[in-house]
Amino acid sequence: MTDSSTASTAVNTLVPVTSDAGTVLVEGKISVLVRLIFRATLMTLGNVTTVPPSPDVERQLVNPRAVRRHHNPLDLVSLAAQVQTADQFVRATTGGKLQVIVDQIRFLQEQARCILEDGRRDAQLHHAACNFQKVPGHTYHLYEREDGTAYFSMLGSKEWGKTGPAHQFLGSYRLEHDRSWTPADVVEQRSRDIAAIDRVIKSQNALDCIAHGSS
Repeated sequence: MTDSSTASTAVNTLVPVTSDAGTVLVEGKISVLVRLIFRATLMTLGNVTTVPPSPDVERQLVNPRAVRRHHNPLDLVSLAAQVQTADQFVRATTGGKLQVIVDQIRFLQEQARCILEDGRRDAQLHHAACNFQKVPGHTYHLYEREDGTAYFSMLGSKEWGKTGPAHQFLGSYRLEHDRSWTPADVVEQRSRDIAAIDRVIKSQNALDCIAHGSS
């Protein structure tokens, strides 16, 4: 006998169908039918066999390695060592660059000191007594009298004859076109430097002329 026939027989047995019962009999039939359907559903669910999940399916749904990453404690040590090595390289590179700047500063300081000394010397030479007009490109000779007064002469220390100069000879200087003074012992070097500068200027002028001519 099927569940549906059992439910129909139980309904007819427990609650007889009479036309004069009215609404109360109909509600009783519905209530009994609902209880029978619920019981049949429970029996059906009791016959269902539960299948345990497959490990492969579980791994496909949730991968522990993908969800949680296992860190090796040695990785932190390696990372710290890399950071320390990077810091050392940065300090070394920065120190090297700063050393270049320090060397440039020292060079500029030395250049400034030489310029100041040359300027002080040129000023003193221009204040030396002179009875003639000084011409750039000529060499003049400096002497000092007994009272400490310095003066320029056109005669060098070896041009006074047998008697020699009357006063102490201090040195010979050439007057440059920029009104600076060049000691006689470096005149040749200064002349070579000036000639090299003139060649560079002429070459630049030639390049400018070529550039303007081509344009």
